[in-house]
Amino acid sequence: MFSEKEIESDLFSEGLSLCLKKQTLASFGVVNQKITKHFGVDSEVLFADFHWGTILSLLNTNNFIVKPLSKFPKVKRDFALLIDESVGFGDLKNTAFQTEKSLLKEVHLFDVYTGKNLPEGKKSYALSFTLQDENKTLTDKQIDKIMNKLQQRFEKDFGATLR
Repeated sequence: MFSEKEIESDLFSEGLSLCLKKQTLASFGVVNQKITKHFGVDSEVLFADFHWGTILSLLNTNNFIVKPLSKFPKVKRDFALLIDESVGFGDLKNTAFQTEKSLLKEVHLFDVYTGKNLPEGKKSYALSFTLQDENKTLTDKQIDKIMNKLQQRFEKDFGATLR
């Protein structure tokens, strides 16, 4: 099963590793500003490192699991959260899955902002949530209830506010 792990390194200010079981397939993220400034680069730099040897070795296996597509649609919703710099994506993702165990299928980080127009010690994370019921179509009321529950949990556990 694929998983995402937060990277803590000197290279990335925000980074993730995409793993299959315990093998890292790719590492990517925002290069730390100390490094970019050292090289005279003033803009944000994104970096990705694909572990091609591992990826190619996995392609040679024939262990594919095929399951039918759901008859019921996935629903995507986004949050832009203002949080403390110490809070990581992994914390938010784990809390989301603890809060909604059955209908939440995916949580992705698709934007990170730090800098001007944010209070000191804060950052903005934009998260995407994918919800799906395998047995029926979700209603707006159900979706809103789940998203409200997630928002309240993020506010309570992390002091997060919606932007």
